[in-house]
Amino acid sequence: MIFNIQKLAILTAVAFSYVSALNIPGHGAAALQAREPSPVVAAREEVRSFEPSRVIQARGGSHPQPSGSSSNKKCIKITKKIVWTTLTIGYLSENYIYRTGIFKVTSNKWDCLKVVVPTGSGPFDLPIYGENGSKKYLGLAGHDGLKASYPVKTRQTGVNSRPQNVGTDASDLPLSESAVWSVNGNTLTAIWWPESGAKINVKTMVWPQQMDYLYFATKPAQFSQTAHSAYEVTLQLTNA
Repeated sequence: MIFNIQKLAILTAVAFSYVSALNIPGHGAAALQAREPSPVVAAREEVRSFEPSRVIQARGGSHPQPSGSSSNKKCIKITKKIVWTTLTIGYLSENYIYRTGIFKVTSNKWDCLKVVVPTGSGPFDLPIYGENGSKKYLGLAGHDGLKASYPVKTRQTGVNSRPQNVGTDASDLPLSESAVWSVNGNTLTAIWWPESGAKINVKTMVWPQQMDYLYFATKPAQFSQTAHSAYEVTLQLTNA
């Protein structure tokens, strides 16, 4: 019994040291070590490339559409191609993950964040439909100490500009970029200019341990090392 208690105490101390070493957006300054995958969690996972049981199948039926619909008002659907079929993982939601200011993933299309897609290939801003405040763009927020950036509501930044403290709703992520989006057909992709270094074509990923989060991996190799079950997804623009 004493040996087991001592063993548990050692494992707890090791886990705490790993979590304390991370820099991740969370619920205040003390929780800047909570949401990106930690080596402790990853060590407990089986290496799984994809988990179909986690996938949210597209729902049938219809839902009342808001007034003012237009052809360029879109939802962002998150999909994963598996051999001969494409599965719907979810949609980028208009709601935040609790106390983070980061847009979450939802299973319900009628909860989707609606964006107005401009013409042209990009990179460009994505205005949020119906948002009239100064923070009216869907952008990405992060910094060089993170493995990923995160979808947030932000003020506008210039094309090819590095992260700026222009204002977001994510208090733990003050640095953001708005002109990061490009479209090829109906596929939405993103770039990220780090605080130092060359432009990054980010990989958009989902991690089954944190299904509310959509990760725009700026350091995909490091991200995958600590999130073995994370998988890359595609963002598709679909009519709202």
